[in-house]
Amino acid sequence: MREYVFSYLLYFSRKIQTFKELQSTQAWSQPNCNSLQGKTIGILGMGSIGVEVAKTAKHFGMEVIGIAQTPRSLDCVDEFYSLKHLKNFAHRLDYLVVLLPHTNKTENIINQECLTSLNPQCILINAGRGQVVDENALYDALTQNQIQAAVLDVFTEEPLPKEHLFWQLNNLYITQHTAAISQPKEISRVFLQNLHLFLTQQKLQNIVEWNKGY
Repeated sequence: MREYVFSYLLYFSRKIQTFKELQSTQAWSQPNCNSLQGKTIGILGMGSIGVEVAKTAKHFGMEVIGIAQTPRSLDCVDEFYSLKHLKNFAHRLDYLVVLLPHTNKTENIINQECLTSLNPQCILINAGRGQVVDENALYDALTQNQIQAAVLDVFTEEPLPKEHLFWQLNNLYITQHTAAISQPKEISRVFLQNLHLFLTQQKLQNIVEWNKGY
């Protein structure tokens, strides 16, 4: 999922599509590419995946701010916000990466208020759960150019219906819930580790906390 996020951050900042279009017309031009260095990335959901995204962002020289239920000291995060300060958090961002699970607290948390708080050049990437984003509000934000673009790997309904208006938006990039496909080799490694812990009566890894919903 870390690779997924940064493939799109680099796609936009290095204007990859623009260069491809110039190639197709045999045009020699030098578009003004942007650097990720010095840009602010906000990570909404600072679990294990969010931490890995934050670490990579630091390698690119980005400012990293995060939202988590339990803020803590991390070398890869410059500042933490709480969910109740989401509007102030959103106002600062060049990139918003959403990695939240779907719970009662997170449903439609990316709503009209949040989206209008983002600056017009901000790019939204959702690789968490589709229910976290108010799709109607996002559609309005994209059609009215309230934000530059959005990248969505997850949706409220999957597969995304063919009649859905998202398909028609040029500033929306759709992938088919493929940001982090589990590979059999990885699944078996985790299973075997937990099997060993179970047989030796040790604490298991990656335990679902049903009261939290993830």
